[in-house]
Amino acid sequence: MKTFKYLFILAALGVSITSCNDLELEPKGLLYENVLFQSDNGIKKYMALIYQDLPIEDFNYKQNGDEKGFATVNQGGWHTGNKWQAQKGSPAAAGAEAAGRDPSYGDGWGYWPYDRIRDINNFIEKLPEYRSYYTEEDYNAYMGEARFLRAFYYFGIVKRYGGVPIVDKVLDPSAPTAELQ
Repeated sequence: MKTFKYLFILAALGVSITSCNDLELEPKGLLYENVLFQSDNGIKKYMALIYQDLPIEDFNYKQNGDEKGFATVNQGGWHTGNKWQAQKGSPAAAGAEAAGRDPSYGDGWGYWPYDRIRDINNFIEKLPEYRSYYTEEDYNAYMGEARFLRAFYYFGIVKRYGGVPIVDKVLDPSAPTAELQ
């Protein structure tokens, strides 16, 4: 038993000593601003993030349950197949918007894409720093596309809620509340 105790202590000591090495690896899969904004491919990747939540098929979703959505009725009176299918993980697909007031699908007030608007504002603010990497025509096309996308996101919000706050710059979350209002 004494030998087992010493072997256990020796093993624990060996493991604790070898685990003290710092592991300083660069994370894979991260794209930094200077890489993204210096190439057309980087901008395409950034824009893909913005396009993924664009409210272009708002009502193309399927609520769970046999009696909701478009369906055919078989002889037994049950709804089967042909329902509008959900689009990826969009708010519409999850029933978080346009679902009315049914509590099992959210309260219908789930569309609030200010995270994407912040991404667009960041793009509009940062791209001028990398203007030298693009022709005048490409630069203007990217800026125009970003402004259009921001307007389209606002259109999606306004058609649901009416008047909403317009944010046209990147806000610092640590700023005083009075400055953010």
